[in-house]
This record gives sequence, structure tokens and C-alpha cells, in this order.
Amino acid sequence: MKSLLRVVPFVLLMLLVPVLLSCGGGSVARDPNSLDPPIAVAIADQYVVLGAGGSHQFTATVTGSSNTNVTWSLSGCTGDACGMITSTGLYTAPAVILTEAAVTVTATAQADPAKADSASVKQMPITVSISPADAWVAPGGTTDFTASVRYDPQHAGVIWALGPVCSGGCGTLSNVAPASVTYAAPASLPGSPTIKLTATSVTDSRKKAEIAINVSTAG
Repeated sequence: MKSLLRVVPFVLLMLLVPVLLSCGGGSVARDPNSLDPPIAVAIADQYVVLGAGGSHQFTATVTGSSNTNVTWSLSGCTGDACGMITSTGLYTAPAVILTEAAVTVTATAQADPAKADSASVKQMPITVSISPADAWVAPGGTTDFTASVRYDPQHAGVIWALGPVCSGGCGTLSNVAPASVTYAAPASLPGSPTIKLTATSVTDSRKKAEIAINVSTAG
């Protein structure tokens, strides 16, 4: 009888342990599927090309946190060459761009500074080209040319010029416009049959294009 009395409390204890654990009396492993998702940041536009003074509105999405705010920053550049970015992600390129350059735009999660995403901005200087790229014109003949100016924030076009020095006359320019011109060859063959036509950007005189016009009786 005494041995039975000793066994009964032990049995009751073993029966109560699962109940106590289910009521918070002990630690229970947490279901991994119930964990909150990790914080992540994603910038919508990963690659942007801008000319001088151009701007682009970047947006970033933060998941895994109720705090969806980000901090914007620039890297891969120094000083004014970086351009500017506001606290809302509006990026503006420098007012002057002399050569191609790349700037990194980064959005960092305020909820977790270790989480960020980056995008690239390619800064492009003004470029000028003339079409056609070369031409043959008979003495007294005419040819039309057009200029293409890219990444010009002012859209100001070009200044046309012949020369600078021509032996026996360069010919003349007419119908002069910011993006087009008509060239008229001299009536007789010039001493130098190759005439240079130059288109210089109005916005940045350092940017220009130059082609050769061949004045000849044989094409």
C-alpha cells in the first residue's frame, strides 16, 4: 500500500507537465513560419541617364517593416560633380558636365541601416553631331546639313561656321538655323578642295562637331 502511495504522485506529476507547458509553464519552440519577414529595400529605377541640370524622381519600397522611410545618399563622386538628392529622392545632375561620369544613388532603410539598395545615374555631357558625316559637292552646288545636340538642358542648338581658312573661297552658308544649314560651294574649284564645316553648341562652346566637305567635279 505504501508503495502505491509513492507511485501515485509521480504519475500525477507526469500527467500535469504537458498541461503546464501548454499554459506557458515552459518554453515552446516558435514556428519559423510565424516570424516577420526580413527588411528589404528596392529602388524602382536602377539605371538613369541625365544631361547637365537634368532631374529624376527616385522611389524606394521598404518591405518587412511598418517604417517604410529611407535615407537617400550619393557616392562615387566628389563635391559639385555629385549633383544633389533631396530627402524625398529627387536627384538633380550638376549644372555643368564635362565628361561622362557615374554616380551611385543609395536608399537606406531607416528601420535597419544595414538594409539598402542602390541605383546608377550616368551623367552625360553635351554631344554634337552633323549629318551627313561627309559630303561631296560640285562647284556651285548646294547640300543641306543638320546638327543633333544631345543632353543640352537649354535645347539651344548650334552655331555654324566654315573654315577657318579656305584657299580660293570656302563657299557660303544660308538658311542658317539652330539645327540645320544649307552649304553652297564656290562657283569654281577652290585651291583646297576640302572645306571644314563646324557646328558648335550654343550652350557649351567646348562641345562641337566638324566634318569635311569635298568640293570636286567628280563624286
